[in-house]
Amino acid sequence: MKRSKKYPYELATKAQRKIGYPWWCIHHEEMVEPLTEPIENRVEYIRTGKPKHEWETRLRALRPMKSPPRWMMKVCAAYAKPYEELQKSFAAWVKAEAARMKAVTAQATEYTTWQNSDAKAVLEWMEALSDHWSEIDALFAVECSDVKWDENGLVFPKEKPKKYS
Repeated sequence: MKRSKKYPYELATKAQRKIGYPWWCIHHEEMVEPLTEPIENRVEYIRTGKPKHEWETRLRALRPMKSPPRWMMKVCAAYAKPYEELQKSFAAWVKAEAARMKAVTAQATEYTTWQNSDAKAVLEWMEALSDHWSEIDALFAVECSDVKWDENGLVFPKEKPKKYS
């Protein structure tokens, strides 16, 4: 169902949408407070995180102050600077995270390439052993005549029982 009339928040000017500008009813327990993030974030949260029967009231009440007192604007201005710093920090983090993910992806690609080539090499090795087992067995008998080997592998001497005195 499409509304014919816009909500008050939709009519906010660019100046009123700036961080730090005072708004009515951003949260149900605060009558007025400075905007601390883009208003669209709050609207999205209302539409996804609040009960549907509250949407109309919340969105109708959500609006910028028309003529905030000078003292309020002065106090609210303090909100803009930390937000700008946060945005810069977040942008730097996003850039660093992108570089990290690029490195991780490259590393994963290299590992996968190695793993694939290693798997191929292991398969070729196993096939070669299988094809030439009698030759390998004879070579072992000559070159390792002092080593015992059976169907379970290397044969170890039996452990002697410990003597207790």
